[in-house]
Amino acid sequence: MHDVSMALGMVKESRRLPVVLETFHEDIRKNYHLIHHDVKQFMENYEIPMLLLSSSFAFNNGSGLGRHPLSLAQLSSRPSR
Repeated sequence: MHDVSMALGMVKESRRLPVVLETFHEDIRKNYHLIHHDVKQFMENYEIPMLLLSSSFAFNNGSGLGRHPLSLAQLSSRPSR
């Protein structure tokens, strides 16, 4: 954390922050498709296990999912809370 603080202090003192931000923004723009793919992949990997965990939790607490089992397709179509 100290290294980051020192680096930011150097950028601030050298008044290069606008240039650094512009370069960062341009790199994001050029690589947006890669960033979008990574975020989409992460969300797909995260959402399915969370659905399974929430259905398992509801089943164990007797909230009705255990009495009427739902398929994964039905779980994924349920509105989020």
